[in-house]
Amino acid sequence: MDKNPEFCIPKPSRHLIMTPNGIPRSFISKRSHINTIHRTAHLHPLLSIIAAHKKHRQPSLRWIDAKPIARTTPPMKAHIYALLFISHTAVQLTHAQPMPFQQHPSTNQQWELVSALSDEFDSDTLDATRWDIHHHPWGDRAWRSHNVWQSDGNVRIQADYHPHRGKNNNRYYYTTGMLQSRQQITYGYVEARIKAADIFPGFTTAFWLYSNGSRNPQFPHITYAEIDIVELLQGLWNRETRKNNKPNYIDCNLHTREIQNGVEIWRRPEQWPEICENHYEAPFDPRDGFHIYACENTPEKITWFIDGIPVASVTNHNWHLPMTLTINLEPRPPLIRWGKPGEQDRVPVRRASTSKGFPITAEVDYIRVWKPLEK
Repeated sequence: MDKNPEFCIPKPSRHLIMTPNGIPRSFISKRSHINTIHRTAHLHPLLSIIAAHKKHRQPSLRWIDAKPIARTTPPMKAHIYALLFISHTAVQLTHAQPMPFQQHPSTNQQWELVSALSDEFDSDTLDATRWDIHHHPWGDRAWRSHNVWQSDGNVRIQADYHPHRGKNNNRYYYTTGMLQSRQQITYGYVEARIKAADIFPGFTTAFWLYSNGSRNPQFPHITYAEIDIVELLQGLWNRETRKNNKPNYIDCNLHTREIQNGVEIWRRPEQWPEICENHYEAPFDPRDGFHIYACENTPEKITWFIDGIPVASVTNHNWHLPMTLTINLEPRPPLIRWGKPGEQDRVPVRRASTSKGFPITAEVDYIRVWKPLEK
């Protein structure tokens, strides 16, 4: 009999193969990702403890198809060896440099983590040198700093029922929160692990970039640029289906303003659908758990990723301005309606506004931003 056999941790139809000499056959790369030990946590309480300690700091383990391998090591001892190996590996690689999570990463691209725009949210309080939560209300988007806080390794962004008057004496019914980066980025890869707020329809959990007044002298005709990495749970009217979109319909849209013939005009999904209108029908409800939402912006194109899978890609025409990273909650129909000419752009709907189900909270496990290294 082989004195140093391989052994496997069983999983229905598939097996994670490892060797006692410390080389896991299924390590695809060292990139940091939430599902590393978390995927195997059901096998033993020790793995659950490792997963709970800091799930997203571990290197990624992948399940691969394989036939069960016969053991000469007693099953209990083999499982103990496996647990000790995994826990040792997790401790060793906890501080490994994270890389963008992609199912099929490019071997030609090298990345540098932008620390000023990245955060694991592990400390007791939010890092005010990186993030701004103090914002002036903007109509129905009544930002309140107390609606954003950090605890238990996550940032939490809340919306609550709180009738109040705005600066124009308009009546509004909800307050909400917004997390914004203090620094900006133009080209790079932006990623966050988010669980959407538990309400549908009525509020969107949005992860986006926008130029916030910044300009680029190389593109003087572009006055505004916005990349919606994801807008979750919008439930908007779909012109094709003639129905409101379901919770798994994820919007990945673009917005821009540019000067044409001396006139500044908007270009949105309605005016430029072949570029600005993008979506993904996910096999999940964003309220049910955390998922990884990402976008890569290059001078040539914009690509969206969800859980490492590319879901949309378009030519980059106008998105060349420095942009602020933003995550927030915003009201959507039926709690608002879109304004008519002469009205504010979003009008609260009093009859639909209710305290039922509120407050609601979105959770952000981490934000990571990379810029490409010059070759």
